[in-house]
Amino acid sequence: MVINPYQITVVVVGAVLLSLAATLFPSYRASSVKPAEALRYE
Repeated sequence: MVINPYQITVVVVGAVLLSLAATLFPSYRASSVKPAEALRYE
């Protein structure tokens, strides 16, 4: 089995893009919440 450098690049870039998408959306939502309101429901 031969691993092509192109395959490694595609997997790494895909993983980075997926992790960015998974972290940017929740952080964007959290940045719009006021701290006092977030603590009120804790």
